[in-house]
Amino acid sequence: MKPEEKDRSDRRPIGGWKLGSAFGAVTLNLRQNEKADFSQGAMSGKFSRLKQEGLGTTFNRRSDQTDSSKLPQIDLATGAIIGGAYEIIKMIGRGGMGEVYLAEHRTLKKNCALKLIPPEQVTEVGWHRFQQEAKAFAKLDHVNLVKVSDLGIHEGCLPFYAMELVVGKTLADMLAGDGPMGIKTALEIFTQVCDGVAYAHRVGIIHRDIKPANIMVVKNASGKTTVKILDFGLAKLTQQDRERQSMTSMGDVFGSPYYMSPEQCAGHKVDNRSDIYSIGCTLFECLTGRPPFDGHSSVAIIFSHQEADPPSLTEATNGHFFPKPIETVMEKLLRKDPDERYQIVTELRIDLEKLARGEEITPYRSKSDSNYGGYTAGRSAPPWKEHEDEEEPDLDTDEDASTRNKLITAALLVVLLAAATSAVYFFVPGPWHAHNRKATTAATAGTTGNSTITAAAATTTALATPEPLSDGVTLAKSTSTSTSTSISTASAERTGPAAPKSLDEKKLYSTLVKEGKHTYRQFQFPTDIVIGTIAPLGQPNWVLAQGPVRFRDDTKLVFSPSSQMIEYPAYCKRFRPDDFYQLYLSKRTDASAMLEALAGLPVLTSLQSVRLTKEEKLSQKSLDLLNKCKSIKSFECTGMAIDATALASMSWLKKIERLTISDYSNTDEIFAALRNNDSLNWLDLANCKLSAAGLKDLQTLRGLIVLNTARSLVVERDLPALKDLPKLAKLRIDDPLPFNPNTLEGLYAIKPMRVLVLGPSNHYPNATKYKLQMALRQCKIVYEDVSP
Repeated sequence: MKPEEKDRSDRRPIGGWKLGSAFGAVTLNLRQNEKADFSQGAMSGKFSRLKQEGLGTTFNRRSDQTDSSKLPQIDLATGAIIGGAYEIIKMIGRGGMGEVYLAEHRTLKKNCALKLIPPEQVTEVGWHRFQQEAKAFAKLDHVNLVKVSDLGIHEGCLPFYAMELVVGKTLADMLAGDGPMGIKTALEIFTQVCDGVAYAHRVGIIHRDIKPANIMVVKNASGKTTVKILDFGLAKLTQQDRERQSMTSMGDVFGSPYYMSPEQCAGHKVDNRSDIYSIGCTLFECLTGRPPFDGHSSVAIIFSHQEADPPSLTEATNGHFFPKPIETVMEKLLRKDPDERYQIVTELRIDLEKLARGEEITPYRSKSDSNYGGYTAGRSAPPWKEHEDEEEPDLDTDEDASTRNKLITAALLVVLLAAATSAVYFFVPGPWHAHNRKATTAATAGTTGNSTITAAAATTTALATPEPLSDGVTLAKSTSTSTSTSISTASAERTGPAAPKSLDEKKLYSTLVKEGKHTYRQFQFPTDIVIGTIAPLGQPNWVLAQGPVRFRDDTKLVFSPSSQMIEYPAYCKRFRPDDFYQLYLSKRTDASAMLEALAGLPVLTSLQSVRLTKEEKLSQKSLDLLNKCKSIKSFECTGMAIDATALASMSWLKKIERLTISDYSNTDEIFAALRNNDSLNWLDLANCKLSAAGLKDLQTLRGLIVLNTARSLVVERDLPALKDLPKLAKLRIDDPLPFNPNTLEGLYAIKPMRVLVLGPSNHYPNATKYKLQMALRQCKIVYEDVSP
């Protein structure tokens, strides 16, 4: 971001001198023989080498300018020869767009102002356009425009142009020294501004960067005031292709967000009405001492130009009275829609003359009762309104779209298959109701993802719910009535005289089997009881932990136990320490009893992930057992199961990699325990309140990549804290996003963010979606329903 965007004081010239540039001169030398390589970094690299070689001769060894780190540094030495024709005498000004020197033409022995532009600010497109229009600029000859006589690229890397030397004060100087000016003085100055701009518009030249620093007031010996407009067309020199522009790049390229029109802010094609808007912003500042829109960054200012209603002159000066006619003129100047502004500068000049004579101005009537905050820029409607009745743009990549289409197709097939299966199950007697489990278990399974299961398990999967088992009821009862391998329900176990026969077995469930290039984990679970369900991590392919089931050994598995394991803890002892990655204790599971059943077993202490959705308090014994799980990398719980103090005391929290918590009214202790945890890369918060202290600790999580929030952030207050997270690539905000300058500025400041996930699409008007995407060009913005 250029310094002019942050601090308008940077616009002041140095030593009372200021360069002028409109394009009109008797002779204009395009210096076609000076070749420049505009490829990325080439000119800057060549300039760096040139500067190093010329230290002490062409360039000063040390800058004598204060705050030099904020501005582009060229820093020519006295006596340096530029373009083979201009000898540098001294620097007379520096700003965000370059440096200005008093120079002498070596042949003509005539002084001029020489402006040099940092090479990194000049684009190839801009330079070629600049050259193409140079002849038109050369024909400009108006008393209110400064004349340019030469332009070129010194040594192929340092663009410059020479213009007439003008001594005076810019409006920025006058505002800095004397404050706001009177209406009479302002009208005298801006009548001349209109003359100069109207002349340029008539020959097809748009300024693009009208602002107080580019309007100079010159007084001759007799006291007569002449206005000179500077830097005409300079914005085109640094302009990028419209397709490549965004809010981000525009702020950097043009450097004058305080005075940019709404259509210019969005990177759309501009015409003379954009200059008229900029004149309005400049006149507003001259009368009030402040531009119509201000903010902490260019993004906030640009947002205001597009969205916010400008204050009246009276409002901007805390009640200082301004006559209604001048308020009417200002209102028309600052319309968002170009069609609602003055259409040509001459119309504005006529109204300014009326104001000077004390005449009334006809109140302006807009095309609609409300100012819709858009613009047309030659269109019949603003770009986001042209497509309001169309589907929202597809933000997916081609790969994403292909994957999505495959998933949709697969989902439809699953629905059809499920419907057909249900019809067969309920209406056709046969093997679906009484299948021979021995036959099905002997069949070879197919492969799903990177896991392989037996045909029996596949059959069970097709008929089972894609969730862990309900407590007390096994899914197998509804899928098999085989008497040879009967499956007991929990109620039968509780009332029956005998425990399952498999309870006495000691053999471990799993063995590793090598087949070809792959190794598989082959489970042989009991066949007379269902001890739970098992699935690959992140997939809903739950299968019953019953009979033979196998997965690739490199698959991270999730195990969700049934209540039978609580009733018969002996089944817990047959797991190997590394059989599953995550223990999932669902809402239907007695989590405390299950953890206590696993007490002392290696499978518990070696757990790497625990997902706990139970909403009842865990027992102290189960909390102690969790605390001993030193290998936990991922954890999920609610405040109703584990309070903040208990969670903060967990020994593994300081090294946790993924944490999902919900329903905590006070998170201070938790975030204090997480402080400076560089391992945490994924954080989910739902219904959690963050205090200022918690936010401060959140800022220390330097490794955080994904942050998901739901009803946990006060967005406008908390977003600024996220800009200090150097790796935050994905942010999810399920709450309705308040769309205003503070929010936009907070999102824009999160530089590493590449994905922003918001709530349902219908919560956001098309205009808001468009502007969000314009402001956050580096991000993919996804709208989706809140997960249950």
